[in-house]
Amino acid sequence: MRGKLTIETILVLAVVAGCFAWWFRIHLQDQALAYWGTDAIRLIQRGSSVRLERISADGAVLSHRDIGDVPGLSHLRHALLVDATYDWPADAARLANQADDPSSSGDYRLVFSEDSQQAALYFNSTTGCLARSTSDGSPRQWLRLNVADGFREFFAEQFLEVRSHVDPDEAL
Repeated sequence: MRGKLTIETILVLAVVAGCFAWWFRIHLQDQALAYWGTDAIRLIQRGSSVRLERISADGAVLSHRDIGDVPGLSHLRHALLVDATYDWPADAARLANQADDPSSSGDYRLVFSEDSQQAALYFNSTTGCLARSTSDGSPRQWLRLNVADGFREFFAEQFLEVRSHVDPDEAL
């Protein structure tokens, strides 16, 4: 009888722990889910095409690269969907107005797409802010990133020129 009680206790604890883990995981993404919206979240998570564009101040594409298979993309996708990535304002009213430079479109545009749907995100490497695009394609609601240095590094790495010859003296 004692062994049966032990097994039942372990089973109950496992179910409670599983429910807590499920609840905790869902609440890690509350604000990010509300900010991006379900359509953008789906594209960020599973969009088959991912394009990174370096853009000018007026939003013109200077260069672009398909990054759908680069190392680190899965980490970037995950970071975009976790609340801890962002420095959230204390209240939702401030979120709508938060911007260091509302006229800036950022340095990079990250476009996740699947079929005819797409979600565009703008990153301003100077301010370390990220914004989603509006229906007309312009950025809105800039959010400061807690991990801006990582985003800067990842985006800059995608546009590094590969040198065909390295001077041995320069390599030292």
